[in-house]
Amino acid sequence: MTSHWLRKKISLLIAIIVGILIAFLITQKDQTLKRDENRNTQKLAEYIVAKTIPVKGRAIGYGEVSPEKTLDGNAQVEGRIIYISHELKKGASVKQGAVLVKIDPSDYQLSLAKAEANLAIYQAERDKLITDKKNTQSLFTIAEQNYTLGLKALERKRKLLKQKSISQSLVEEEEQALLKLQESKQILENSLKTLPAQIKVTEAQIIQAQQDIEQQQNNLMRTVITSPFDARISQVYIEQDQFISRGSKLFTANNIGRVEINAELPVSHARVLLTGIEKIKFSNGIPSTQEVLKKLGLEAKVKLVGAFKDTHWQGKAVRLGESINQTSRTVSIIVGVDDSYQKVIPGKRPPLLKGMYTEVEFTAPARERLVIPRAVIHQNKVYTVGKNNHLIIKEVTVAYNIGELAVVEQGLVDGEKIITTDLIPAVEGMALQPELNTAQEKTILALANAEAAFK
Repeated sequence: MTSHWLRKKISLLIAIIVGILIAFLITQKDQTLKRDENRNTQKLAEYIVAKTIPVKGRAIGYGEVSPEKTLDGNAQVEGRIIYISHELKKGASVKQGAVLVKIDPSDYQLSLAKAEANLAIYQAERDKLITDKKNTQSLFTIAEQNYTLGLKALERKRKLLKQKSISQSLVEEEEQALLKLQESKQILENSLKTLPAQIKVTEAQIIQAQQDIEQQQNNLMRTVITSPFDARISQVYIEQDQFISRGSKLFTANNIGRVEINAELPVSHARVLLTGIEKIKFSNGIPSTQEVLKKLGLEAKVKLVGAFKDTHWQGKAVRLGESINQTSRTVSIIVGVDDSYQKVIPGKRPPLLKGMYTEVEFTAPARERLVIPRAVIHQNKVYTVGKNNHLIIKEVTVAYNIGELAVVEQGLVDGEKIITTDLIPAVEGMALQPELNTAQEKTILALANAEAAFK
């Protein structure tokens, strides 16, 4: 009986122990289920940390290529075409100083010889008049002396006549001799008065002859037409032995040393490039557009639209357009590109030719800005990770956009966690499971430093 009681007691003890174990397992399972339930209610939310970083302003404009200089080669003299360079053909390139056209110079050579002969005649006439003036001056001095002596002789004879020492006829003879001396003196005096005027006339004729010589020399030079710069011929209008009149069009050539692009971009995009200009100090009053662009330090990268996407040309912003396009509400920045012909790679890098349509990416120097991706802004609101990993919705003010980035003016501070995941639905205070989006942060840095593609 004792043995039976002992077995019953052991069985009861085992049953109690098994019950305790079952209860413990059930409790642990409930706790695990609660933890899993809590984890399932937390939404996964990737985030970036808001930071103020150096950001380069960027904007894109579009425009056609045009040569900086276009030469309309017009004839400045008339005559027969006696020479046309074999390089003067549509599409051909010519070097600066290359002789392109010659006009028959024979008529201008004759005119030059005639002008030179006239100059020699007028110079000889002037020299003769100057000599005559010197001689006349000498003769006039002698005539004055003779007249003075004659006058004294007449006075003496008049005194002798009063003393009745000589006759009246001798006095009259002396008076006639004095009149002749006076006449000779007067003639010489009149010559001295007219000779300076005659010299001035010949000097004016000399000046006119010199101008004729200069004109004929210029006409001779104009019979030879050269290229004033490295150029590409776009049109030819003349033929060999053709007679042309003054002003006739010979050819049209475009400068290949530099091309310009009138890049147009929306006013709102241009504002991004001009941000910070109010802090720039200018030396004298209202600055010129060239000075403004120089101070802004804009860089320009030129690409062809629709072709050679991996090829670009480095340009320079040279001036601003004169006004805003009222139709498209765009402002223009003129960009210059130097020596595109010298950097040609056949099949990969063509020269920039007139009429090519281009995309110009402008980049301004970096300025400290707090930027976030535009995609994380939802109707002027952003989702942030608050304390205890709960969602906080904040309203922000955006100063302006730079492609995929938005410059935040108000509403955020450095260090805040900005959610990049698109939460649907987004309920204030909801539990979050945050995870740092390092790839997005690297993208932001690349975009801010103008190292990633601009969209």
